[in-house]
Amino acid sequence: MALQFNLHRFKKNYILLDQQTICQMKKLQNILITLLFSLLTIINAYSQGIGIGTVNPDPSAKIDVSSNTQGALLPRMTTQLRNAIVNPADGLIIYNTDSKCLNIFKLSSWFELCGNCIAPSSPVASNSGPVCEGNTINLYASNIPGASYQWTGPNNFSSSQQNPILSNTTISQAGTYSVSAIINNCASASANTILQITAGPNAQFSYSPVTPDSTQSVTFTPSTSNASYSWTFQNGIPATSTNASPIVNWLQSGKYLVSLSVTLNNCTSTYTDTIHIIQCAHGSQSFSYTGAVQSFVVPNCITSLNVDVLGAEGGQSGAGLGGESKGTLAVTGGETIYIYVGGRGGGPGSSGGWNGGGNAGSYDRGSGGGASDIRRLGNTLSDRVIVAGGGGGTQTGGAGGSGGGNSGGNGSDNNSFGGTQSQAGTGSCCPCAIPSFGIGQDGRCSGCNGSGGGGGWYGGGACTQGGGGSGYIGGVNNGQMSNGINAGDGIITITW
Repeated sequence: MALQFNLHRFKKNYILLDQQTICQMKKLQNILITLLFSLLTIINAYSQGIGIGTVNPDPSAKIDVSSNTQGALLPRMTTQLRNAIVNPADGLIIYNTDSKCLNIFKLSSWFELCGNCIAPSSPVASNSGPVCEGNTINLYASNIPGASYQWTGPNNFSSSQQNPILSNTTISQAGTYSVSAIINNCASASANTILQITAGPNAQFSYSPVTPDSTQSVTFTPSTSNASYSWTFQNGIPATSTNASPIVNWLQSGKYLVSLSVTLNNCTSTYTDTIHIIQCAHGSQSFSYTGAVQSFVVPNCITSLNVDVLGAEGGQSGAGLGGESKGTLAVTGGETIYIYVGGRGGGPGSSGGWNGGGNAGSYDRGSGGGASDIRRLGNTLSDRVIVAGGGGGTQTGGAGGSGGGNSGGNGSDNNSFGGTQSQAGTGSCCPCAIPSFGIGQDGRCSGCNGSGGGGGWYGGGACTQGGGGSGYIGGVNNGQMSNGINAGDGIITITW
């Protein structure tokens, strides 16, 4: 009985569940039918036009906006964004936030509607570049019937010509140039063209010597290498050249134009300068003994000097005569050389002649004569370029050694020796005095009463008679030396 009751109860519940499901499905069916009809209504309304602010859109309008308090906004963008639109359709409209105007695309161009005019089409901008710096370039704007034009560009460039011309262009003029067409005070959108200008090569040059004279050849050197060159030399020999570094002569003094055109990477630059050819003055100057350093400034056009140097005589009758050294000294125009003219030796107890003579003892002894020399680049003994040795002093009745030559002369007592190219002369009478480079031995030291040695490249020794100082020509060309040539103070003569 229990089993039968439960089965009956299950069947009853199942029948109730099935009826509920059928009811819910019928409700869902009604909702879907309602949505379908609503969708069809909306589709039908859109096909007739959309009304915003009105329930009855005008049949001729796809969208009909109606309001007494609000307006409609079109897409807003800059000129750059507008120009980035891909394949704009004829009739496409936007609001340009740069020009504050409506823009409409028509006939492959954008036109502006600014409320008071219709802007013309933009011209096509171009130029005749690229060009080299210094050349002429043309700017071009395509013809817009009835239009005037306004160009702007780098360095505050402005022109109202349709096709402006830029002459003698410089690198600073390169860049973007913009042009607008104007009709009835309405300007088109700007059109741009980029101007390219290539810098020309540096055509400046230098030459040596800087102050040439009519006896010298002048070598020219361009600032730019590995290029093509075209030189012109006014009154020069040669008058023209295509060499990179030509050598030119002028026979007469004066000022002449020199021009160089340099071509590199298809660009040419020209530079012109004036060269001053001087007439080199030649002369001679002698320097006598003053007891002080003297100087000589080499004329600008001079590159060598002929020098004749005479050393001084020793002290007392019979003293050694000064030597002679001469030769050609290479110099630079404008430099200063230093002149040392030796002084003649004196009598008993006297100091040596100026510039290296050895001192004299008492009684009848004489001091050594000073050497004469020329120095370059400094004032030390090591800066000497040519030396004429001084003669040795002597005792009355004797003979001092002569100055000059590779070795100075020995004194007649055979106890005092002349200086050489490598060491000073010595004297057996005066071991208390040490001979040295450039200085004659002292005849007046403790325990010595001798005649002084002559000054020189190396000085002479001291004894009863003094030895002569040696000469030196290591700093000149074509040098010559002689012993015992000059009496009295030294002398130096310079000829150019």
